Amino acid sequence: MQYFLPIPTVLSILLVIVSLSGCAQFLDQPGSADGPHPVDWAVQKDFYTRLMALPGIDTGSVYCDRHMVILFDPDCPACTEQWRILQPYFTRARIHWVPIGMTETSIQRGAALLAAINPSAALFANFDRFDSSGQTGGYPIGDPPQWAVENVRANTQSAVVREYIWGTPTLGIELAPDRYFGFTGVMPADEIGPILNSVRFIRAAPNHGFMAIKHRHH
Repeated sequence: MQYFLPIPTVLSILLVIVSLSGCAQFLDQPGSADGPHPVDWAVQKDFYTRLMALPGIDTGSVYCDRHMVILFDPDCPACTEQWRILQPYFTRARIHWVPIGMTETSIQRGAALLAAINPSAALFANFDRFDSSGQTGGYPIGDPPQWAVENVRANTQSAVVREYIWGTPTLGIELAPDRYFGFTGVMPADEIGPILNSVRFIRAAPNHGFMAIKHRHH
Protein backbone atom coordinates (compact mmCIF):
# COMPACT_ATOMS: atom_id res chain seq x y z
CA MET A 1 0.00 0.00 0.00
CA GLN A 2 1.30 3.45 -0.84
CA TYR A 3 0.42 7.11 -0.73
CA PHE A 4 -1.00 8.43 -3.98
CA LEU A 5 0.65 11.81 -4.48
CA PRO A 6 -1.41 14.65 -6.01
CA ILE A 7 -0.22 15.71 -9.47
CA PRO A 8 -1.79 17.70 -12.33
CA THR A 9 -4.95 16.04 -13.64
CA VAL A 10 -3.92 15.16 -17.20
CA LEU A 11 -0.50 13.95 -16.12
CA SER A 12 -2.02 11.98 -13.25
CA ILE A 13 -4.22 10.04 -15.64
CA LEU A 14 -1.19 9.04 -17.71
CA LEU A 15 0.87 8.10 -14.70
CA VAL A 16 -1.91 6.05 -13.13
CA ILE A 17 -2.26 4.09 -16.37
CA VAL A 18 1.45 3.73 -17.11
CA SER A 19 3.44 3.69 -13.88
CA LEU A 20 0.83 1.84 -11.79
CA SER A 21 0.17 -0.88 -14.33
CA GLY A 22 1.22 -3.43 -11.74
CA CYS A 23 -2.13 -2.81 -10.05
CA ALA A 24 -4.05 -3.54 -13.24
CA GLN A 25 -5.79 -6.56 -11.75
CA PHE A 26 -7.23 -4.17 -9.15
CA LEU A 27 -8.25 -1.31 -11.44
CA ASP A 28 -10.46 -1.04 -14.49
CA GLN A 29 -8.37 -1.23 -17.63
CA PRO A 30 -7.94 1.92 -19.77
CA GLY A 31 -10.60 2.34 -22.43
CA SER A 32 -10.17 0.44 -25.68
CA ALA A 33 -11.30 1.33 -29.17
CA ASP A 34 -14.76 0.22 -28.08
CA GLY A 35 -14.77 2.68 -25.20
CA PRO A 36 -14.18 2.28 -21.45
CA HIS A 37 -15.17 -0.89 -19.67
CA PRO A 38 -18.47 -0.66 -17.77
CA VAL A 39 -18.36 -0.05 -14.04
CA ASP A 40 -19.36 -2.98 -11.83
CA TRP A 41 -21.94 -1.17 -9.71
CA ALA A 42 -22.41 -4.13 -7.35
CA VAL A 43 -18.70 -3.95 -6.50
CA GLN A 44 -18.96 -0.20 -5.95
CA LYS A 45 -21.85 -0.69 -3.52
CA ASP A 46 -20.06 -3.46 -1.63
CA PHE A 47 -16.91 -1.35 -1.32
CA TYR A 48 -18.81 1.77 -0.22
CA THR A 49 -21.09 0.18 2.36
CA ARG A 50 -18.33 -1.85 3.98
CA LEU A 51 -15.91 1.08 4.14
CA MET A 52 -18.65 3.33 5.53
CA ALA A 53 -19.20 0.84 8.38
CA LEU A 54 -15.63 1.15 9.69
CA PRO A 55 -14.87 3.44 12.68
CA GLY A 56 -14.16 6.99 11.58
CA ILE A 57 -14.81 10.70 11.92
CA ASP A 58 -17.84 12.45 10.44
CA THR A 59 -17.86 15.97 9.03
CA GLY A 60 -20.82 17.88 7.63
CA SER A 61 -24.43 17.97 8.73
CA VAL A 62 -26.49 14.80 9.10
CA TYR A 63 -29.04 16.59 6.90
CA CYS A 64 -26.68 16.83 3.90
CA ASP A 65 -28.04 15.08 0.80
CA ARG A 66 -24.58 14.17 -0.49
CA HIS A 67 -22.50 11.48 1.19
CA MET A 68 -18.89 10.37 0.85
CA VAL A 69 -16.46 8.07 2.62
CA ILE A 70 -12.70 8.66 2.53
CA LEU A 71 -10.00 6.25 3.64
CA PHE A 72 -7.00 8.30 4.76
CA ASP A 73 -3.67 8.18 6.53
CA PRO A 74 -3.17 11.22 8.82
CA ASP A 75 0.44 11.54 7.62
CA CYS A 76 -0.45 11.31 3.91
CA PRO A 77 0.23 14.49 1.87
CA ALA A 78 -2.21 13.45 -0.85
CA CYS A 79 -4.97 13.03 1.75
CA THR A 80 -4.21 16.54 2.93
CA GLU A 81 -4.53 17.82 -0.64
CA GLN A 82 -7.89 16.08 -1.02
CA TRP A 83 -9.07 17.63 2.24
CA ARG A 84 -8.11 21.09 0.99
CA ILE A 85 -10.00 20.52 -2.26
CA LEU A 86 -13.08 19.45 -0.31
CA GLN A 87 -13.09 22.43 2.07
CA PRO A 88 -15.66 24.47 0.08
CA TYR A 89 -18.06 21.51 0.21
CA PHE A 90 -18.00 20.64 3.91
CA THR A 91 -21.46 22.17 4.34
CA ARG A 92 -22.72 20.38 1.22
CA ALA A 93 -21.61 16.82 1.94
CA ARG A 94 -21.59 14.46 4.89
CA ILE A 95 -18.16 12.77 4.83
CA HIS A 96 -17.06 9.74 6.86
CA TRP A 97 -13.27 9.80 7.25
CA VAL A 98 -11.79 6.36 8.00
CA PRO A 99 -8.24 6.47 9.42
CA ILE A 100 -5.65 3.82 8.66
CA GLY A 101 -1.92 3.79 9.34
CA MET A 102 0.87 2.86 6.97
CA THR A 103 3.40 3.43 9.75
CA GLU A 104 3.23 3.04 13.51
CA THR A 105 3.35 6.83 13.85
CA SER A 106 0.33 7.33 11.61
CA ILE A 107 -1.56 4.57 13.45
CA GLN A 108 -0.96 6.42 16.71
CA ARG A 109 -1.93 9.76 15.17
CA GLY A 110 -5.10 8.29 13.69
CA ALA A 111 -5.96 6.91 17.12
CA ALA A 112 -5.42 10.35 18.65
CA LEU A 113 -7.90 11.80 16.15
CA LEU A 114 -10.53 9.17 16.95
CA ALA A 115 -10.11 9.68 20.70
CA ALA A 116 -10.15 13.49 20.60
CA ILE A 117 -12.89 15.31 22.54
CA ASN A 118 -13.93 16.83 19.22
CA PRO A 119 -12.76 14.42 16.50
CA SER A 120 -13.84 16.58 13.56
CA ALA A 121 -11.97 19.59 14.97
CA ALA A 122 -8.93 17.37 15.53
CA LEU A 123 -9.15 16.18 11.92
CA PHE A 124 -9.26 19.77 10.67
CA ALA A 125 -6.27 20.67 12.86
CA ASN A 126 -4.31 17.69 11.55
CA PHE A 127 -4.70 18.78 7.94
CA ASP A 128 -4.52 22.53 8.63
CA ARG A 129 -1.15 22.13 10.34
CA PHE A 130 0.22 19.40 8.08
CA ASP A 131 4.02 19.51 7.80
CA SER A 132 4.71 19.03 4.10
CA SER A 133 8.47 18.91 4.55
CA GLY A 134 8.31 16.09 7.06
CA GLN A 135 5.10 14.57 5.71
CA THR A 136 3.50 14.44 9.13
CA GLY A 137 0.05 15.42 10.31
CA GLY A 138 -0.35 18.44 12.51
CA TYR A 139 -2.34 16.89 15.34
CA PRO A 140 -0.23 15.85 18.35
CA ILE A 141 -0.20 12.14 19.09
CA GLY A 142 0.01 12.28 22.88
CA ASP A 143 -1.02 9.00 24.49
CA PRO A 144 -4.12 7.72 22.69
CA PRO A 145 -6.23 5.07 24.44
CA GLN A 146 -5.83 1.46 23.45
CA TRP A 147 -9.36 1.19 22.02
CA ALA A 148 -8.59 3.92 19.50
CA VAL A 149 -5.26 2.34 18.52
CA GLU A 150 -7.01 -1.00 18.04
CA ASN A 151 -9.67 0.65 15.87
CA VAL A 152 -7.08 2.13 13.51
CA ARG A 153 -5.18 -1.17 13.36
CA ALA A 154 -8.43 -3.00 12.62
CA ASN A 155 -9.30 -0.49 9.88
CA THR A 156 -5.86 -0.96 8.33
CA GLN A 157 -6.15 -4.74 8.36
CA SER A 158 -9.85 -4.92 7.51
CA ALA A 159 -11.13 -7.20 4.77
CA VAL A 160 -12.48 -4.32 2.68
CA VAL A 161 -9.05 -2.67 2.66
CA ARG A 162 -7.33 -5.93 1.77
CA GLU A 163 -9.84 -6.65 -1.00
CA TYR A 164 -10.14 -3.24 -2.65
CA ILE A 165 -7.58 -0.66 -1.61
CA TRP A 166 -3.95 -0.10 -2.62
CA GLY A 167 -3.30 3.46 -1.45
CA THR A 168 -4.57 6.65 0.10
CA PRO A 169 -6.69 8.59 -0.29
CA THR A 170 -9.41 6.23 -1.46
CA LEU A 171 -12.83 7.81 -1.95
CA GLY A 172 -16.34 6.46 -2.17
CA ILE A 173 -19.04 8.80 -3.45
CA GLU A 174 -22.81 8.37 -3.33
CA LEU A 175 -23.87 9.44 -6.82
CA ALA A 176 -27.55 8.63 -6.24
CA PRO A 177 -29.54 6.51 -3.81
CA ASP A 178 -28.07 2.99 -4.00
CA ARG A 179 -25.51 4.07 -6.64
CA TYR A 180 -21.89 4.52 -5.54
CA PHE A 181 -18.48 5.04 -7.13
CA GLY A 182 -15.10 4.34 -5.54
CA PHE A 183 -11.53 5.04 -6.64
CA THR A 184 -8.05 5.72 -5.31
CA GLY A 185 -6.40 9.09 -5.91
CA VAL A 186 -6.98 12.81 -5.47
CA MET A 187 -10.14 13.99 -7.18
CA PRO A 188 -9.63 17.56 -8.48
CA ALA A 189 -11.99 20.41 -7.69
CA ASP A 190 -13.24 20.74 -11.26
CA GLU A 191 -14.50 17.15 -11.10
CA ILE A 192 -15.77 16.86 -7.55
CA GLY A 193 -17.50 20.26 -7.57
CA PRO A 194 -20.15 19.38 -10.17
CA ILE A 195 -21.00 16.16 -8.32
CA LEU A 196 -21.45 17.79 -4.92
CA ASN A 197 -23.08 20.97 -6.23
CA SER A 198 -25.57 19.28 -8.55
CA VAL A 199 -29.21 19.67 -7.53
CA ARG A 200 -29.86 16.27 -9.10
CA PHE A 201 -28.36 12.92 -8.30
CA ILE A 202 -25.94 11.51 -10.88
CA ARG A 203 -26.07 7.91 -12.05
CA ALA A 204 -23.15 7.84 -14.49
CA ALA A 205 -19.56 7.28 -13.40
CA PRO A 206 -17.53 10.49 -12.90
CA ASN A 207 -15.29 11.31 -15.86
CA HIS A 208 -12.19 12.06 -13.78
CA GLY A 209 -9.73 9.64 -15.37
CA PHE A 210 -9.16 7.33 -12.41
CA MET A 211 -10.37 3.76 -12.64
CA ALA A 212 -13.28 2.37 -10.66
CA ILE A 213 -12.59 0.20 -7.63
CA LYS A 214 -12.28 -3.51 -8.37
CA HIS A 215 -11.27 -6.53 -6.33
CA ARG A 216 -7.49 -6.59 -5.90
CA HIS A 217 -7.44 -10.33 -6.49
CA HIS A 218 -10.06 -10.36 -9.22
